[in-house]
Amino acid sequence: MPVTVEEITTVDEVRSQVEILREYLIYVCNDLRMNADIDIDPEPMLADTLSNAETFVPPLGAAYVAKDEDGDVVGIGFMRPVGGDAFEIKRVFVRRKARGLGAGKALMHALMDRARQEGAKEMLLDSSKTLSEATGLYEKLGFTYTDPYPQSSHYGDKSLEAVLIFMRKSLV
Repeated sequence: MPVTVEEITTVDEVRSQVEILREYLIYVCNDLRMNADIDIDPEPMLADTLSNAETFVPPLGAAYVAKDEDGDVVGIGFMRPVGGDAFEIKRVFVRRKARGLGAGKALMHALMDRARQEGAKEMLLDSSKTLSEATGLYEKLGFTYTDPYPQSSHYGDKSLEAVLIFMRKSLV
């Protein structure tokens, strides 16, 4: 099943992806509950993402969806500027039925290519160390572990400190 990646360029298009965004956040929150005994309600995180959708579309950021051969959305990924010549990757997620088909890698490449076009020299991301599929992909793409960075929305969050990882990749 081939996967294609398409840019979504408006706030309304980002907000129209509420179903997959909710699925992503439920997945992450369930993972944290099961593997780290951390209980987080995904709905406030979803509301925050949707209310700040403008940071994930041009001219500030970028958003992409991965679609299967039937045109169904099977993945999503965002990036936002975090100052200087860096962008942060956010909310990359691939539905279980499409894992192993290259959708995550294609989304990540689309985000990194777009960041380069915008003049970025570095990509940053934060994730949970319990999300081994995601961290494995980031490592394969050349991301390396780094200290927490203040632009992360989770920077200094004591409740997540034990499970958070921070990564970076040079784009030059």
